[in-house]
Amino acid sequence: MELAANAQVFVSEGNVEEHRLEILCDTTAGSEERFREFIRWQKKHWGRGLFLDMLAELDISATELTLEDTPAFSRCVVTGHWPVSLYRHEEADLRPIFEYERRIICMDGGCGLKEVGQLNALVFPDKDAGMEEIGWEYCDSFPVVTALDGQEGKHKTLYIQYFDSRVDRLEEREGMVCCRHLSSDRTLWVPSAFLYLDDDKEWHVDDYCDAQLEVKPGDRISVVIRNAAGCYGKINGVLGWYYGRCGE
Repeated sequence: MELAANAQVFVSEGNVEEHRLEILCDTTAGSEERFREFIRWQKKHWGRGLFLDMLAELDISATELTLEDTPAFSRCVVTGHWPVSLYRHEEADLRPIFEYERRIICMDGGCGLKEVGQLNALVFPDKDAGMEEIGWEYCDSFPVVTALDGQEGKHKTLYIQYFDSRVDRLEEREGMVCCRHLSSDRTLWVPSAFLYLDDDKEWHVDDYCDAQLEVKPGDRISVVIRNAAGCYGKINGVLGWYYGRCGE
């Protein structure tokens, strides 16, 4: 792109370039995920390429996006597409993000993309409402139970996220798999439903956090998985384990 700004450039196209352009111009269902997977593959196997070079020249990370990368706006801007859980690294939290200083609301709850996703909706009291007046609600497709016991919340020991998800399987027991997270060399037990194989036959974990929820008797929990270990679910959009008794 820099070369084209200073001189006339003629581009010759071969079969590889044609394939890259097909990936870029693909608008069919699932194209965004396929593009991200290609970027990950190219970064891993080649280290660079047309799209990676373009992103680097635009000073855009090909691996991780943070809200600190974004400017502040004079009016409230609502964003989607990027699941809010990928902005957060301390807990698995699918609630909308309200960045009042930058005037940004990130609302994508990962519905249809993340196994634990939810549909977030913003609630405007009227058309002229200020950002501070905007509320939100959510819904998902998981069964809901009532907590009969209370438990204290406990911080996660590890949160495996999309861009750093490779693991080794070590042991499986009663619906849980003991995994070694390759980049941190730490182990944890993960529900088997969260593991998947990529095209290179390497194991990954799909966005899993082993935190323990803070629960009060009567809290309603959206149950993602229930097995011998306990109940892994959501309270108000935050994911974690509940080990107490459940009622309907």
